[in-house]
Amino acid sequence: MSRRFVASLLLLSVIVVTGCSRSSSMGVQMTYQPAAGDRFWYTITNRAGAPEEAISRLRQHLETELSSDELVAGLATVPPKTVTIELVSFQKPGAVGAFLARALEDSTDSSAGSLDPEGSMVSFVEVRDRRANAVVGSATVSSLSIRRHAARIVKHLKTGQL
Repeated sequence: MSRRFVASLLLLSVIVVTGCSRSSSMGVQMTYQPAAGDRFWYTITNRAGAPEEAISRLRQHLETELSSDELVAGLATVPPKTVTIELVSFQKPGAVGAFLARALEDSTDSSAGSLDPEGSMVSFVEVRDRRANAVVGSATVSSLSIRRHAARIVKHLKTGQL
């Protein structure tokens, strides 16, 4: 079997597992209840072995999304909430995978048609309350583009939903 076929089959499997829903998010394991004025620090752990360029782009999109909603804690403040983003799967799309990803993109989404060449991502996201030293929310996020991935993570932080 060719590598492209195997990669495309793997991407198709991820899409099927996520239910082929309009939102390719996989789900919330522990519902996070955001509070007014929440600010966050976050870390990204690359267990998937994604290229540094993809991690850098994810970080850039997260900073943009979090900053626009004033959710990033400044360096001088210690926020009560920390977010751990553990990238567990990264798939660079082959020709068939890219076609399927474009076909399944939500046509009403502003990022439709902008499939990232770096590929799709799956992350475990955990929100921790530093004061209580407890996990207050967790979710598995799956997206077909880096920009959508960052947007879904920030949506989870703002609303508790994906």
